[in-house]
Amino acid sequence: MRKYFFILFATFASMLSARNLMHYAESSDGEMAYTLFPMKNGAVYVSDTIRCNADAEEIAEAVDSYILSMQSYPGIKVKEIGSTRKRQSYKVEMDFAKAPLNITVWGSPVAIIDRDASTVKFTLSAIEKDSLCIVTLNQFETNRTTLRGAAKNDGDPNIIHWQRVNSLTREMQEEIGNKTGIEAESIRYDYAPQIAFEHFLYANEARGIECLIKGFKENLSTERFGEVEFTRDVVPPYYSPIQKKEPIPYDKSTFKGNLLAPGNNVMVVSGNTSHERAGAAELAKQITLNDYWIVTEEPEKAHFIIGYYVDTEGRDKAYITITDGDGNREVRDFPGSKTGSSESDYENREVARKIFKKAIKPIYKSASEGKNANGFSQYYIR
Repeated sequence: MRKYFFILFATFASMLSARNLMHYAESSDGEMAYTLFPMKNGAVYVSDTIRCNADAEEIAEAVDSYILSMQSYPGIKVKEIGSTRKRQSYKVEMDFAKAPLNITVWGSPVAIIDRDASTVKFTLSAIEKDSLCIVTLNQFETNRTTLRGAAKNDGDPNIIHWQRVNSLTREMQEEIGNKTGIEAESIRYDYAPQIAFEHFLYANEARGIECLIKGFKENLSTERFGEVEFTRDVVPPYYSPIQKKEPIPYDKSTFKGNLLAPGNNVMVVSGNTSHERAGAAELAKQITLNDYWIVTEEPEKAHFIIGYYVDTEGRDKAYITITDGDGNREVRDFPGSKTGSSESDYENREVARKIFKKAIKPIYKSASEGKNANGFSQYYIR
């Protein structure tokens, strides 16, 4: 029995190792347009010699103080792996950002969990001598969340980033294929947020390391010797797959004309579930890509409001409503405004595209011709 258990354990261990290798990026699978982590002999390696007016023992105490501040910082784990009188070594993990993980069963979400989107692991060593400290960071590995397709999860910080970006870019180009116009732009729009988020993570991973080294320097070489604590600032996210337009001026008290006229301001809202928000986001995307109206998130600037909802009583069905900016003049149950749906985020994006084509597109066409679609005559203000 003991022999059988050992064989079983060894088999499981080899399977686990193979699985890890399957998710580990050995190469960037394409060009690395830029790198944010310094490299030495093909691997990330960071080292700095910090000069200060103190002896080795005082420097070691200041290093201990700085490491303690790191241990108490949110999203950072520090474990000592070795220490002598003049050298300390630690395993460090830094977490970055949060990514919602949707747990679905048979297409319906059962939970949404926030998890760290990226963790950078490395070894930190500090060697103290009289008047100087040598800080070295090496043995780096970045772990990011799982993506569908060829993108890997783990690897050297520079390599894993570009392997994921290159994989997503290839998948986007393959999906576009020979498509052109709005159809191609819609695919680019869908991939752009994830690619932008990967770059956002990469920038903040590198910024975390920069802040660590900067803090070491300030702690050891300034008048606040031994008092400076680790802090980390954040590179702000920037994502705009298409240039957003500013809402046009709109004064409700003096407005005359068609609230649904091309180029007016629209706000897209939804119920509180993730699948309703997914449908609303798809409607906003299609409106923007087709340049029908200007999407705003400020209700006081909206000529009208489109709401996306899913009714789960009986057979699930999605539907939209249209109101003016004050929530009045509600119109529902018009041609193409409702169809079968589910509690799946993915399916509601598909359903929203159908509703856009069957309901919103005809309304826009009528308005662009100076007419009102059936049931929308009250949207013309005289």
